[in-house]
Amino acid sequence: MKQERAVLCGSFFIMTEIYKTKGIILKQQPFGEQDRIIFAATPSYGKIKIISKNGFRRSAGAFGLFDAFAELEFILERGRNFDRCSEVSLSKSYSAISSDYFSSVAASYFCEAVCWSVPFFGGNDRSYFLLCRLFDALERGEGIALIPSGLYFIMKNSGHAPFTSACCECGSDEGLEFFSPSEGLVCGKCVSESCVYIGPEASLLIKAIPFVKTGELAEAFNKNVFIVAENALRKSFEFVFDRPILSSEFLKSADAV
Repeated sequence: MKQERAVLCGSFFIMTEIYKTKGIILKQQPFGEQDRIIFAATPSYGKIKIISKNGFRRSAGAFGLFDAFAELEFILERGRNFDRCSEVSLSKSYSAISSDYFSSVAASYFCEAVCWSVPFFGGNDRSYFLLCRLFDALERGEGIALIPSGLYFIMKNSGHAPFTSACCECGSDEGLEFFSPSEGLVCGKCVSESCVYIGPEASLLIKAIPFVKTGELAEAFNKNVFIVAENALRKSFEFVFDRPILSSEFLKSADAV
């Protein structure tokens, strides 16, 4: 939904766009003493940047909404640097995520990855729908197996997934025990100084992620293999986007890990 309305600016009226969209909050940062800048993923506008005034949050009762894992519905006024939120309501709550430590850390991890990989106003963005599916999986109680799979598909949606079907250098399907953050899986014959050893099991897991459901992966591999695979894929993400996923540090203290 899009509308336009006239807004008085000094002695002139200017036309401003009003639009309605669903969104999931990816990140918040303080702006001044009491206001916040909110980054949100949306289904039709990519990543947007919203200014949330303290007075609005107080009058609209929106404090809890902005701090929860939820799908929200915004009515926004387009601005030059930030979009201004005039109304917000709850579309879907993910209460089970908020009540479980591992799930909340995993949700923060995915939000952080989407935040760095999705452009502002990038058009119809599949990462939003992927994030909704990942939240649904966390609501069902899926564990550590979801982390490397989710990160891989977030990178794939941005067009930066590592090469996982064979050795990225020679195309061999044998001896895949190394991983290059800049390229993907590497066999023993093509290993270089930039590669890290991940072992045959983690290589097989990374290779299977695009084709095998998370539940089946969880039955086939143990927890340590998922940790090694997540570490390798995260190094690839950080190489591509030049941003660390800070939430990964909290995964180490989560009970599921």
